[in-house]
Amino acid sequence: MVVPGAVKLKILFIQQPRGFTMDSPPASLLILLRSQHGELLASLERFAGKPPGKREIASFGERLTEHFQLEEERYYPGLLNGSSSSRALAKVFQTTARPLSIAAREFVQKWTRNDPAGTPHAFRKDLEALTRDLSRRFKTEEERLYPFEAAEQKPAPE
Repeated sequence: MVVPGAVKLKILFIQQPRGFTMDSPPASLLILLRSQHGELLASLERFAGKPPGKREIASFGERLTEHFQLEEERYYPGLLNGSSSSRALAKVFQTTARPLSIAAREFVQKWTRNDPAGTPHAFRKDLEALTRDLSRRFKTEEERLYPFEAAEQKPAPE
């Protein structure tokens, strides 16, 4: 299925589903998004154990940006073209994603300019806030949004 206006993205995630493309069906997309959640949170856990270098933070920022773009350009449009309840839910999730995206971008910009090891207390405080917010967001998506999408994709009983 080709989604009108779908953008081909360079996906850097190692654990993307075999054969995934931007034209893959929604089930494949959900697998990829869940995989990205795990990878992004694992990166933040590593950062908590040992302060990362600027390159590691920049790489994390690129992967997180790609994740947000994938949701915005591929996932949400599918929901917005669905039932009225899926449109309403997609609009709520889109709206609430923007402040988190901005906060994440600010985190990456700040800590690619400053040395996390040089100010460990400030870095840890910012890292804890970002980890908390992303964890909540990902959990909410996986518990409320993805099951809704899967239910919308089920064929009607005969």
